[in-house]
Amino acid sequence: MTYSRIAWFCALLLLAGGKEAVADIEHVKKIPAGEREIYNAAEVKGSPVSVNLAEYGYVEEEYFVSGTASSFDYKDGSLVVHNKDLPYVTRVVVRRPEDMATFSGVLHVEPEHPSKGNTSHWVAMQHFIIDSGDAYVSVGSGNDPRQRELTAQGEFPTAQSDIAKWYDPERYKALQWPADDGIRYQVISDAVHYFRTAHVANPFNGALPDVAIAGGWSFTGSFWRTYVNYGFHEKFAISAEKPLFDGYLVGISSRWNGLGVLPLNADIDKDGMDNPVRDLRPVNVPVIEFLTEFEVGEGDGPQVADSNKNPGAHRLYEIGAVIHGDQLLMDQGGDRFNRGQLIQLYRKGYPKEADALAECQYPLSDIPQGPYARAALSNLREWIVNVQLPPHAQELVLDENGQVLRDHHQNPLGGMPVAEFAVPLASYTTDAEPQCQRNGRPAMLRKNFSSQQLQAMYGNKDNYLKAYHDYLDAMVRERWVLESDAKMLKNKMADLATDAFAGKGE
Repeated sequence: MTYSRIAWFCALLLLAGGKEAVADIEHVKKIPAGEREIYNAAEVKGSPVSVNLAEYGYVEEEYFVSGTASSFDYKDGSLVVHNKDLPYVTRVVVRRPEDMATFSGVLHVEPEHPSKGNTSHWVAMQHFIIDSGDAYVSVGSGNDPRQRELTAQGEFPTAQSDIAKWYDPERYKALQWPADDGIRYQVISDAVHYFRTAHVANPFNGALPDVAIAGGWSFTGSFWRTYVNYGFHEKFAISAEKPLFDGYLVGISSRWNGLGVLPLNADIDKDGMDNPVRDLRPVNVPVIEFLTEFEVGEGDGPQVADSNKNPGAHRLYEIGAVIHGDQLLMDQGGDRFNRGQLIQLYRKGYPKEADALAECQYPLSDIPQGPYARAALSNLREWIVNVQLPPHAQELVLDENGQVLRDHHQNPLGGMPVAEFAVPLASYTTDAEPQCQRNGRPAMLRKNFSSQQLQAMYGNKDNYLKAYHDYLDAMVRERWVLESDAKMLKNKMADLATDAFAGKGE
């Protein structure tokens, strides 16, 4: 949506009467790309998950944001300053319509991951964001103790605050980040507040975002739970009536996982599972949590119930036969080795991680995590923008040991409805063989049925595809999968079914 003169005047009023913290931004400078490629750019040659923004009428801009920010403690139910006014220079990447008259007014916000500045939310959601006419901002938000340790030990940094400078020392020499990563909550709040209000250097001037949706996966999912639970949502609101963030998508991070809530500052360790601050706190905007079988199995305590109430609007979506983010980019041809910023690093001599599953006899699970994640974001967006309630999902069914129960095909019971479980071509399970483990944990694998089994179950390929299409069409109607993703999944399944009924891959 474009803004009327009245809305523009209201934005100026917000600037005059908004929160104090934005004053801690001292400078926002646009950094022209020139001959130098932006680190973790939207388009990187050789990466299947990159996108040419110009083809869609979008532009990519990089800004250096400098200022001071504080880290915090939590005492007696309130935030108090821990380390005050630490200087920083971080980078912010903006992707938006070139013609802001076509901007929807919805801004998606993601903190960069401590490991190499990954931005999984963008890569998984990029086509949904573009198709919706939305905009996107990523903010460099510091490190974690593990990435700091690895960076200090080795020649090749992994920490978010160091990796861009390693990639291009000249372009990124100005970046600066303190030892206390706890400033991240104020840094991202100040940056988003800046982009939501009128400033000379704001690329959204004339079409200020009406809605900001926070999203993150794994550590950055925990970032947003921490942000909500400790009260940053209220602390950094634009005003008492207008939140800075209008909704949160918390991906692959459970309250019951070790880092489901992050330490507030550099001087405290992660908290215990019995800390009530881990429980999702009701706020005045909706929150959707998206978990895989891995997070559920790693911590099987009770989850927050679905609710339509405000405050406390909430949905919990769980998907089986997926381990963390392994399948998040698979539908786009992405894996853990071919993301854009990794291709960039490899070209500079950065060592490539070995494929731990190269010798496993089974392929990795291909359950379409990405399409379900996009539908979750779409449902959250509709909840915020059009007040359309999202569907409810069953939780995964657990046994007495907290592990996911499986049906007679060895596929998971419960969770979001998945066509690959309802009309299966394979079992989706782990395997105890050492070559089928990754980073000390089992990988979720696809174990194909024989052609004889498939013929006994379905008769022939055409019967199977009709059943699959019918189920997928129902999921589109029920808003579990977007129509564009359903079309892609049907095309993919046509090839898989042809091979399966021919006995390939048995």
